[in-house]
Amino acid sequence: MKLKYLFSLLVISFLLTGSVSGDFSVLYNNALVRIQAEEYPDAVRLLKSALQLKKHSQAAFWLSYSHAQLGEKDSSLSYAKQALKYKPELNRDYRMRVDRIIEWGRQDTQRGGRFPASGPPYFEVEASDMIR
Repeated sequence: MKLKYLFSLLVISFLLTGSVSGDFSVLYNNALVRIQAEEYPDAVRLLKSALQLKKHSQAAFWLSYSHAQLGEKDSSLSYAKQALKYKPELNRDYRMRVDRIIEWGRQDTQRGGRFPASGPPYFEVEASDMIR
């Protein structure tokens, strides 16, 4: 089952990368596919490109999330705050997700280390997160 899921992600990713690279929705959706595959550096690159085309709260949230998964707390918090600025697209679920990222980022660090004491929150990308 998991192999079938990963294969589907690869097919979707291949189809999306064949599209126009300057289209916000293509960049955003392709980034979500990368997040599902836990390819966070690729997701960061795609989401930054998407945000250059359109200021969009969900894109800023997923960029914040990707930075969190990479352990990049400062960048994660910066994009979480951007997501709140672009809030017309934020529904209650996204607002809760952004708040959890901010809460994670504000935790005290372990023994003076640079990362928060607990790992970042984990969220699943769902079909409803994609832009049609």
